[in-house]
Amino acid sequence: MGNGKTTTLYLLRHGQTEDNVRRIIQGHNDSPLTQEGIVATRGRARELKGIIFDAIFCSDLERTRKTLEILLEELDIAINVNYCAEIRELDFGQYAGKNIEDVKEVILLHKKQTWKYYPDGESGESFSKRIIDFVENVLRRYEGKAVLFMTHYGVIETILRHYIAMPDNRLSTKNYDTMVLYFNKKGVNYKWI
Repeated sequence: MGNGKTTTLYLLRHGQTEDNVRRIIQGHNDSPLTQEGIVATRGRARELKGIIFDAIFCSDLERTRKTLEILLEELDIAINVNYCAEIRELDFGQYAGKNIEDVKEVILLHKKQTWKYYPDGESGESFSKRIIDFVENVLRRYEGKAVLFMTHYGVIETILRHYIAMPDNRLSTKNYDTMVLYFNKKGVNYKWI
């Protein structure tokens, strides 16, 4: 951030899905949005009215694509969207499709031992590198601009843990608020809207 301009990054999680309700690990799998997920997305659109986005990046998975479609329809925005695999959720490999309760111990172990790869998936370290490299590239390309990411819980958590020393406890899978990060030469600030 060389020239003193502030780059604003809006982080939105996809709406609730049927697998979220059933507590199924999705990773790179998908399931349809619930009615609650659709309604909550429309509500979030009201919070974002009037913001001009210079760029929008969306995970290429169906749950994020559908959420963004609803959001943009509500905002009445016509903008080219960059659909990309770089901001997909963690690839849980063979654990995708399983109930969270059944594999909780494995997930907690992988959170501690981030170098371990999920069978047929990725490691926490490779996931984090994928996300942060992408964010850094976007920050360079869109310095001084407003950028929206439509993505996943794990991606948002990774971004916050990297750029903010202690994210507050509002980061949760039930929270439909939008996290806004402000990057400039003084550092990184954030707020929820």
